[in-house]
Amino acid sequence: MVRPSFKIKKKVIGTGRTFIIAEIGSNHNQNLQTAKQLIDIAADAGADAVKFQSLQFDKLYVHNLKNIQMKQLFKQIELRDEWHRELAEYCQRKNVFFFTAATYLEAVDLLEKVNVELYKIASPQTVTFPQLIEKIARLKKPIIMSTGYCTLKEIDRAVRIVHKNGNKKLALLHCISEYPTTPEGVNLTFIKTLKHIYRIPVGFSDHTLGWSVTLAAVAMGADIIEKHITLSKQHEGPDHHFSLEPNEFRQMVHDIRMIEKSIGDGKKEHITASELALLKKLKMNALANDNIHKDSILNKEKDIIFRRLNEGMDAWDVYNADSLRAKTDISICTPLTKTNIQVKQEKIMRKKS
Repeated sequence: MVRPSFKIKKKVIGTGRTFIIAEIGSNHNQNLQTAKQLIDIAADAGADAVKFQSLQFDKLYVHNLKNIQMKQLFKQIELRDEWHRELAEYCQRKNVFFFTAATYLEAVDLLEKVNVELYKIASPQTVTFPQLIEKIARLKKPIIMSTGYCTLKEIDRAVRIVHKNGNKKLALLHCISEYPTTPEGVNLTFIKTLKHIYRIPVGFSDHTLGWSVTLAAVAMGADIIEKHITLSKQHEGPDHHFSLEPNEFRQMVHDIRMIEKSIGDGKKEHITASELALLKKLKMNALANDNIHKDSILNKEKDIIFRRLNEGMDAWDVYNADSLRAKTDISICTPLTKTNIQVKQEKIMRKKS
């Protein structure tokens, strides 16, 4: 069966090679050089893309006393408008895609000015902001949509908006919006559910600690992996503690590529060349268990023993034979071959149903 896929320039999502996204998010700590350093690490590790978050307090909240604490948080995590172009150009030089989760309508206009190749719709926007989904869908650019906070019904209504606007370049990310997510709460099988329902690429946005669950998702067919990256888990900020540090992220990418090689196509018409070479040494062949006289009909249980040999009838030939007759005198422990044994095999007649 042909796997559903679409292209982002020369990269193809959905062909068996996992599209790996390094989620920098807000882990730049409001420092442009830190953001670039994380891009360097992601690119060197082999990530296909880096993702930020286009966040602005004024575009998401109303100023009031209840939101003072939230405004203070946003001062630590906002991505400045003027950084978008510089980061996009830096990513281009590093040969990784730059994109962000556009959380408010004006962010789409900003991202269009820097010519992003794809869009991320984060889980809160998937479940609460159809106007943003439609605005992005109309651009006809590839969309990766996260599904945290969403029931299947809420995922479906968001997908319908994208398809209604003629955009066929949509991938979904199974996502649990808990930070960190416990293994018990992950429900990786939902990846297969989404693939079955929508017949589009489906990936996994992983918020668990470590990357073992990430690898399980790849083995289960995830087309995309999104994983947070940080310089240090000890940094202050909402996402650092469950992110991967540079060496961990590199190891994750390495492990994903190894798993991809091991998945195969699900067929087994031939064994490997190395298996075949070893099998020749392990094959059970037939020998005479005693001296056998010419024209004797062999008793399969008494007259034959089996040993690992490079010659003689194999055990299956003996098993399938109706009768075995000695064509010559055969000495004990002599391999049984076509030269000294005549094989009679009845044809298996199948009744017509």
